[in-house]
Amino acid sequence: EPMTEARLSVYRTAMKVRSLQRFCHMDAIFIQHIAAAFQLVGGANPRSDAMLNRESVAEVLNRMFNCASQEVTAAASEETGSLLFRLFDREGTGQVSARSLQTALVALSADSVLAKYRSLVRLSGDGSGSVTRSGLSSLLQDLSKVPVAVQEQEVFGSVETAVTSCFNQGGAPAVSQSHLLSWLKSEPRLLLWLPTLYRLSASQKVSHAVRCHTCKAFPIAGLRYRCRKCVNVQVCQDCFLNGRQTRKHKTHHPVVEFCCLCNQPTWRESLSSLMHNARHALLPRRNTHRETDRTSVLTWAEPAETQN
Repeated sequence: EPMTEARLSVYRTAMKVRSLQRFCHMDAIFIQHIAAAFQLVGGANPRSDAMLNRESVAEVLNRMFNCASQEVTAAASEETGSLLFRLFDREGTGQVSARSLQTALVALSADSVLAKYRSLVRLSGDGSGSVTRSGLSSLLQDLSKVPVAVQEQEVFGSVETAVTSCFNQGGAPAVSQSHLLSWLKSEPRLLLWLPTLYRLSASQKVSHAVRCHTCKAFPIAGLRYRCRKCVNVQVCQDCFLNGRQTRKHKTHHPVVEFCCLCNQPTWRESLSSLMHNARHALLPRRNTHRETDRTSVLTWAEPAETQN
C-alpha cells in the first residue's frame, strides 16, 4: 500500500494502522473474542480501574487469540502485548489499565465500525447509562494512542476539542450513551482514521467491474471513487490517494467513495449527477484542497450499516 505517497493524512494513517492491525494479527479478532478473553481472566474488569501486569496481559491475549476462528502465529500474543505496553506504560511500571487495553484491542479488531462504536460507548460509561467528560476524555486519550504507534499523533487535533464538540460546548457534567453513539457516528475529526480503517479493510478483496479513468486499470480493486462532476468517470484507490489527474478529471472534483460492490450508475444517473453538481464548475474553487478533515463532497457507501 502506498503509505508514503498518499495525499490524504486520514488515509495515510488508516493504511499504517491497517498494517499494524495485520502485523499483530488483530484482523482475525472480533469484539466477542476480546470480551470472552477478559471474562475468563479473574479481576480483569474493563469497567474498573484494574491494572494488569505483564502476566495477566499475556493471559488475556493468549485466550483472545485462541478464540479466533483462524489460526494465528504463536508470536501474535507477544507482539501485541509488546505494542500495548509501549503505548500505555510509558513510565515502565510493568502494568497497564484493563480499560485502556480493551479500548485499543477494540479499535484494532476486525469488527464493523458501528460494532466498535457501540463497544467503545460501553467502555466509556459509568454504569448509569451516562458518560462523563472525564470518561470520554479517558476513552479518547486511549484511542489517540493508536495513531501514535504509527507516528501520526499530530494529525487529528486535540482530545479537549473533541470532548467539547461532543458536549456541544455546554457545561453539562455528562451525556447519555445514545448521544455519545450518535456523536461517534458523525465521524469526529479526532477519530476519522477509525471508520477509514474499516473501509480499507472491507474493500480489500472487493473487485469493481469498471475501468479506472486515470490509469486504465481493470477491474478496480479496493476502494472506488465516482466523480460527481465528470460523466461516467471512475477512479481507483491508488490514483485517488496519490492525486493523479487527467485533462478531464481533476483532483479537486467532488467524488463519491464506494467500499462495497453495488450497481454501476447508468448514463442517465451520471448525467443527473453532473447536472446536480454543475454549480461546482460555476462557483469559485473553494475548499478543494484535501486536508485532514474530510469535506462534505466526499461521501462513501458502507456495506453493513447502509443496506440495513
